[in-house]
Amino acid sequence: MMVSVMNRIASRFALLSLLTLAVASSSFAFDTSKPHRGNRIGVLLLSQRTTDSSELRAASAVRGALTEELRKAGFDAFEVPATYDQLARDSDDADYYVEVISTDGEMHDRGSIDVDDGHVGADVGILVTRVAAQLRLYDGHSLELVDRFDLSHRKVAPTLHAVSVGGRHGFFSMAVPWIRNAQYRGVARDVAGEAASKISATTRTGEEH
Repeated sequence: MMVSVMNRIASRFALLSLLTLAVASSSFAFDTSKPHRGNRIGVLLLSQRTTDSSELRAASAVRGALTEELRKAGFDAFEVPATYDQLARDSDDADYYVEVISTDGEMHDRGSIDVDDGHVGADVGILVTRVAAQLRLYDGHSLELVDRFDLSHRKVAPTLHAVSVGGRHGFFSMAVPWIRNAQYRGVARDVAGEAASKISATTRTGEEH
């Protein structure tokens, strides 16, 4: 009697287990939720061939900062050692690609003054820095154009150009170009930061649709 009861309980337990498994399987089979678009984005090499030093400098500065700014914006960003024309369609390497199409940059001084107390001197001037860039965002699978951005940032700031030390027995002067270079990289980073913000907004809008 007891054995018969135990067998019936075991049979019902097995049947319940099979029903539970069937329901779970059907839930996975009929999951129609929209898959989440990935956030891998590759930063391409500059396609346009140029020998202009200002363009090359601006392109290098913007591209160098862009990967980091995209990562700050939440993307899994990486540099791609290829141009747009060298990419293969239907690849799963990235969800998006971004390309720096053209760039321009300039630095020029707007006046300067010499400060000297007889032993230590400094040449201080107003430095105007501008960096502009055009970028294109592509779909990583079809390589079709998603959006383009024309960006430009400018900064005007007092900058130390040179320092000097001297006296009755000699005089020494040294330029400090790294300060100028740091300001240039900062403006290029501003361009890259704005690009990352616009790319983030564009990709979010694309996912909503």
